[in-house]
Formats: sequence, C-alpha cells, structure tokens
Amino acid sequence: MNAGETFEITLEKITEASFILVPNSCVNQDNDGYFVYQIKRRKGFLGQEYYIERLNIFIGDSDHKNTIVIRGITFFVPIVLVSDKVISDGQTILLKNQDDFFEN
Repeated sequence: MNAGETFEITLEKITEASFILVPNSCVNQDNDGYFVYQIKRRKGFLGQEYYIERLNIFIGDSDHKNTIVIRGITFFVPIVLVSDKVISDGQTILLKNQDDFFEN
C-alpha cells in the first residue's frame, strides 16, 4: 500500500450454523419446554380461517430483546408476536396482516 491508495476489504465467516432470532415476548415455557405459537390456515365455515398451534423449539442465548432459536422453526414459519388476549393451542385467531404471510 502507498499513501492515498484506496481498497475494499470483505470479511466473511462461513459456517453451517444459522439461527433464527425471535422477540423474547413470543417465547413461552411450560413443563414440556419452550414453544412458540405457529400461525396456520384452514378452511372454516365462512372461508379461510387462521388458528394457532404449539410449536416446540430449542433456544440458545438471549438478551434483553431477542432469543436465538436453534431448532424448531425456519425463517418462513409465521408465529404469533403479539396478542392482546390470552391464547392457547388450536384457538382460532384474527390476523391484521395475513397477506404478509399467506398467499391468496
């Protein structure tokens, strides 16, 4: 290198491991372990309806905001982030932004 020269450096880390970050608020725990609620769709009496299903996960490290999910979900699995009511497995739910996750 000489004075005044510029160059670009690309730093990469190649690894087989990749993890999903989820907000701490959507991770639940009971006697069977950690889980999130997956959003699913089915035919109902009035057309398509959305419901939730328990999805067991294995977690890694977490901070004050997010938790690493090391096994149990992929990036494209829609999960419940926020609910203004208590929810449980199999319950029908109302989504505000279903077009973001499900095709028409």
